[in-house]
Amino acid sequence: MDVIEELDDPHIPIAQACAALGVSRATLYRQIRPASPPAPPRPA
Repeated sequence: MDVIEELDDPHIPIAQACAALGVSRATLYRQIRPASPPAPPRPA
């Protein structure tokens, strides 16, 4: 994943880099973005 993140070439899109390395874009974006806080419990 670090290789894709460090790739700073505007000629190679993220989707193409992920496809070449066999990595899902969703997996990449999940690891880049921090986890969101849990939702508050619903009232009964």
